[in-house]
Amino acid sequence: MQHRENEKTFTADDYDETYFVGHIRRYEEGVYGNRVAWISKYLKDVGGKRLLDAGCGIGFFSEVARGQGARVVSLDFSAQALRVYKKRGGGGASLLAGSVEELPFQNDSFDFAMAIDVIEHLYKPRTLLSELYRVVKPGGRVIVETDNESTWFTKRGFRRVNNWMQARTELGVKLAKIRSEITSTTLHVETFDYKSLRVALEGAGFTIVQSETFAYLPVPSRDALLRTPGLRAISNALGGENCMIFMAEKPRS
Repeated sequence: MQHRENEKTFTADDYDETYFVGHIRRYEEGVYGNRVAWISKYLKDVGGKRLLDAGCGIGFFSEVARGQGARVVSLDFSAQALRVYKKRGGGGASLLAGSVEELPFQNDSFDFAMAIDVIEHLYKPRTLLSELYRVVKPGGRVIVETDNESTWFTKRGFRRVNNWMQARTELGVKLAKIRSEITSTTLHVETFDYKSLRVALEGAGFTIVQSETFAYLPVPSRDALLRTPGLRAISNALGGENCMIFMAEKPRS
């Protein structure tokens, strides 16, 4: 787990429309395809449920959940993000400006909640988890997805090999082009690894239902190798892959 080492405080103004341009390109050109596939898998049972998208950004996963039949409330502290969401076709969505660290909802208001690519941007990430716990019903579930700080892909030697392998893929080429054309900062504050996020969720009172790590950019040969039964256990022991997703449940009693 790592903390930001300077005193800059990011505000909603940092998340302006320019900030989202690179993210939109990544979605439209399929760079986020792996992330979309994994999160969509975790959203397959939300049909008919009331779901909170906490930190919805441009609303991409709100729309995925709505497509699965969920009744979605999309909240973000960036007015620009919500405007972009509306412009991109989210006019029929239930949009709300607010902070994920102080959710404007009563206790036990939602069947599901999700925080996708959010927790690493917060100065008080555990407050987010406490708030999610408060607003979901007993038996309700939350989905948290973020980067995995401790993984094969951050190890010095493997990182170089991995970057070389990814750069030679179609998505790697697209990502490099986007990064060269759009200058933006990550705005990350505190990052987690697989173990520390599990501990944080359990510390907030949740029971882990399911969790996995996955690769940001797919490389078929690498992924097939790391997912063989023998190497999968070794990979997990060394931190897993460079993104992670958790589904956790609020106990019924």
